[in-house]
Amino acid sequence: MLKRMAIAIGLCVMSAPIMSAQTKTIDDGACHVTVPADWKASPTLHMAKAAGPGMFQALVRTINAEHYAMTMSMVKSGQTGALNAKILDENGKRVLIQTELKTGNKTILHYQLMTKGSPACQGIVDFDDPAKADQARKIVESTTGAK
Repeated sequence: MLKRMAIAIGLCVMSAPIMSAQTKTIDDGACHVTVPADWKASPTLHMAKAAGPGMFQALVRTINAEHYAMTMSMVKSGQTGALNAKILDENGKRVLIQTELKTGNKTILHYQLMTKGSPACQGIVDFDDPAKADQARKIVESTTGAK
């Protein structure tokens, strides 16, 4: 039993550098989001895009209390029009919103996470392949204030 635990701990320790090498951080100096390491980053826009066809991109930025309040007011009052906005999760630390934008035969899905801390951060992931929804949500949920 102890031998198995020691092996498991050793594997975790050895895999930590490998796991961190598979991601990279996009930040604006105060806020950050973690994306896969193979995404192409644009440091001036605080965003990154997946290689390949279709849309799969993430961005992060610092927001103020007014931006947060305005966004929440629009979503809760139904003022987002054709975006079909839904609050997926809201708690004392953050809110996660999903929207959909239909353009012709294509639907762009959008996850937005806003933190309620200081700094307040906004992470956004846009994607057009519903099969990537779980990965997109994990990316946007990594939004936090830079450490």
